[in-house]
Formats: sequence, C-alpha cells, structure tokens
Amino acid sequence: MQLIQHNGLKTFQFPALSALPGFFHGVFLRNAADGQGGNVSFNLGMGDGTSEALVRSNRQKMVAFFGTGLRPVYGRQVHGKEVGVFKRDGERLSRDTADQLRLDGDALITDMA
Repeated sequence: MQLIQHNGLKTFQFPALSALPGFFHGVFLRNAADGQGGNVSFNLGMGDGTSEALVRSNRQKMVAFFGTGLRPVYGRQVHGKEVGVFKRDGERLSRDTADQLRLDGDALITDMA
C-alpha cells in the first residue's frame, strides 16, 4: 500500500487498484489535519455517534480529495461474511442519505469493468 497525503487528508491506496482507469479508492485514516497543526476526527461512517452533518462534511472532503464529478459508494462494515456487490443496475444499494449510496458488507466488489 502507498500512503497518499493531500489537503490535510491521508489515505492508503493499493497500487494495482490505482492503475485501473476511472477507479478511485482509499483507506482513510480516522484523523485529518485541522490546518492549525492539530488533528480532528475524520469519520466517514454513519451510525457510530458522529453527527450526520460532520460525516457528510467529511465525505465531501473525501470526494474532493479525488476530484470533482464523482459519485461515491460507501461500504457499511457488518463484521460478518457478507460481500457487497455493486452492480451496474444498482441492485442491493441502500442509501445513507438521499445522495449517498451504500453497500453492506465487509468487502465490496463490482460487475463493472
């Protein structure tokens, strides 16, 4: 994995996945730089007590990390054997909020090339 830093955010990326055209991914750290030499929470998951407004703000920062015009799909870890399959037709997608798509599972795969 490679550690990538940009605009106060840090993420690990897998080189083989980074080589895929149009595929963006990252394993983000739970803290981000606050611009004043400190750190702030960078939680991207709903349902752990962090306010929805803060999670949405963090998710917007994450999307900006990769560029504009992207529509992210988030995974909700379930600590089981479930694999979330992102299908071209959108089957099995849930919504965290009106504009944020979610798959449940401890791994995510897709049928899109």
